[in-house]
Parts: sequence; structure tokens; C-alpha cells
Amino acid sequence: MKKQSRTTEALSAQIEQVAPYAALSRVYDRVMAHVNYKRWAFYLEAIFRRQAIREGKILDIGCGTGKLVAELHRRGWLVAGCDPSPEMIAVARKTYPRLHFMEDGLPELTGIEPHQFQIMLCLYDTINYLPSLNEVEQALVRIYRLLPLPGLFVFDVVTPLHCQTYFSNYTEREALGPDIYFERTAYFQRALRVQHNQIRLITPQGVFEENHRQQIYEIPELVGLIRRLALFESCTVFDDFSFKPADGTSGRVHFVLKKA
Repeated sequence: MKKQSRTTEALSAQIEQVAPYAALSRVYDRVMAHVNYKRWAFYLEAIFRRQAIREGKILDIGCGTGKLVAELHRRGWLVAGCDPSPEMIAVARKTYPRLHFMEDGLPELTGIEPHQFQIMLCLYDTINYLPSLNEVEQALVRIYRLLPLPGLFVFDVVTPLHCQTYFSNYTEREALGPDIYFERTAYFQRALRVQHNQIRLITPQGVFEENHRQQIYEIPELVGLIRRLALFESCTVFDDFSFKPADGTSGRVHFVLKKA
């Protein structure tokens, strides 16, 4: 730990600010090795069954390095992924050259044609990167217009309780190889409901720093927005990896919106 901190201090004058995931993409899969993509795919398939969807093409919005796309493909689904980070898409294409990945993201999704995908996913806090309810609204309207009949949109968010409990003042440091160090400092700005994550990658090529900002929405305000738009036929909100209704104790919640 001390060695890593000293390394950071020694190179602090040479820190290069880069866009989110521009540097992190090169070690993202190692940093996120704890994520169980099989569990995510199993839960999603359970959601599809409950909605009487047995087949259809899937788009994973915010697919990152493509791990979930690959897992769903392995299970027999027709699936593609998109992400606004060109660096993350480059890793996905290199890792899974036979799968389809696009550089695109919310709220615009400019490269997606109407009725191209029956199911759209936006998982693992991706919606939280939209900085305002206005942009969430734009994303919901865009997705509704792109979905066919019937169509399904599944997304998740983390709640203020989750951020306050786990990331109010959080620091981690890890050696990801003989010459790569990863540092993350996180804090939750409770009054504004903003989660800040400062990520620093120390490499032989230099020190790269990313600042990630996530807007943390309350469940009632998202439900209120969806009801006000009155686009989707149904909206169900589940507690973390379950079919129990989300409530004030939920840390991660899954929204299932159906166009029918």
C-alpha cells in the first residue's frame, strides 16, 4: 500500500486527465473480476420468461468490454452491444471478434434502427451516468420509439442508500500486474445525490486519471417519470436480483418496462 501511494505522489505532477473508461478499459475486466455475468444472464432470462419472451434480438446498451453480450450469446440469444466509450468497444471487439459491437449510447442511440431489437438492456448503473431526469426522459422516449411491439426494456440503478452505505468515503488500491497500479477514491455527495469516483491508473506510459460522475435517482422519481410519460404498458420494479418489489431498503433495483 505504501509503495503504491509513494508511486502516486512521485508522479502526481505528470497526471493526465482522460475521459471515463479511456484508460480504465485496459484493466476493466481485471478490476471487475468479481462481477458474476452468469448470474446476470440467469436473472435476465427469468425476466424474459415472466414476460413470455422466448426469443428475439437483444441490445446491451453500455456493454463495456462485452462480457454480458458474450454470456447471452453463449446461451443462444442473438445479441449485440453498444457503448459510448471507443476504448471499451475496442476491447470488446478484440476479445469477441465474432460478436457485434457499436460505438453508441444514451440518450441518443443514433446508430440503432427502429424495430431492430426486441429487447434492450441498460445495466450495472449505466442509467446513473445520465446527469438529469431530463436526459433519462429523452432516453426512455428514444428506446420506446426504437422497440417493436411487443418490446422490453430492462434497466437498473443503484439507490442513494446503496451509495451512502458503501461509497461515502471509499478507497481501494491494487496492483494489477508488475507495473500497473489501480487506485480508486469514491465519495457520495448526499445533498446533490451525486456519486463521485476518481480512478487513477499508474502505468509505465504515465499516470492517467478519470473522474466518473453518477446521478443517483430515487425510486419514486423514476417511477413518477415513467408514469407521467405513459408510454410503456407496464412498469415493474424489483429488488436486487429478485422478484420482490423494491422498497426503501433496496440498494440496487431493476426496472422492467414493456411496450405492448
